[in-house]
Amino acid sequence: MVKKTLSMCIVVLLVSLPLGCGGEETPTTIITPVELVPEKAKMMAYIDLSQIIAGEDIAELYEAMPIEPGDPQTIDEALDLAMEEIGLDLRDFREGLIFGEVSDATGDMDYWGIVVKGTFEESDLIAGIESGIDDEFTTISYEGYEIYTDPDEAMGIAFLGSDALVIGSMEAVQDVIDVKKGAQPAISGKLLDTYNDLADGLVKVAMLVPPGVIEEGLQEFAGELPMELPMELPLDALTNMDTVGMTLAKEEQPMTASLKLCFTDSDSAENVGTMINAVIVFAGLIPDIPEEAREWLGKLDASVSGSCLDISLEMTMSEVESLIETANEAQSPW
Repeated sequence: MVKKTLSMCIVVLLVSLPLGCGGEETPTTIITPVELVPEKAKMMAYIDLSQIIAGEDIAELYEAMPIEPGDPQTIDEALDLAMEEIGLDLRDFREGLIFGEVSDATGDMDYWGIVVKGTFEESDLIAGIESGIDDEFTTISYEGYEIYTDPDEAMGIAFLGSDALVIGSMEAVQDVIDVKKGAQPAISGKLLDTYNDLADGLVKVAMLVPPGVIEEGLQEFAGELPMELPMELPLDALTNMDTVGMTLAKEEQPMTASLKLCFTDSDSAENVGTMINAVIVFAGLIPDIPEEAREWLGKLDASVSGSCLDISLEMTMSEVESLIETANEAQSPW
């Protein structure tokens, strides 16, 4: 019950997407979420919850998305539902940083966590969740911190200081505590470099490319092509991709979606950049392609810097809403 309900909380965070303290924190301690991510994480996703929840344009985009009749029809309704069912007022959250690792064996993200910053009290938050799920947490002590957990101890919540908590799988929660106490290293290397190179925005995501996933994707792509391409594409260069980053940012009216693909060498980045530009040109020559799609392709901007390829697309909010509506119509059986 607890596991299912807390998973719902994560979904709401992604769609919408000083505390009581534990351990030895003082009210003046400043916690940076990225500094708490364990080294074993293979992906990181930052969400600016305060801007997403408060933004009028984002609320309009939510309403333009395909929403089932029984689902919340507005962001406010989604927030109210979260408060009713899990006892969390997501309006109290300022930002969240999700991290995790996909299992090579199962393909599931069994190891995951979210470091959340906001303004709420530990006792009120826990009491609210317990009321929402109609169940009570048990607690276990770990390295001087109290971890609230379900009977199976599969998931946990720990308060890290004056303005932060972590929720996630038990292993991830314990690892965050270890990182905070200096018992194990925080995230570093290519994943952190890719994350730090991304511009600030409403959402930014960085992940390591799992071994073999590009090769599998290329095989599926080759098997689904409806026709033979009139040029030879350097698809092998894609297999050298090792990290992917994505940013969604909004400055006044325009919204910018950016994709950063980083490779093991600069030649691969150059080759993939050339390939993408060639595909854009080729796609624009296809007679049956919708005019709106041609316009979107014309707005794509691709550039190479070192071993990374940056692709960006700037859109007005009305264009984004039009894209969502077009996608909805394309999926409709009517």
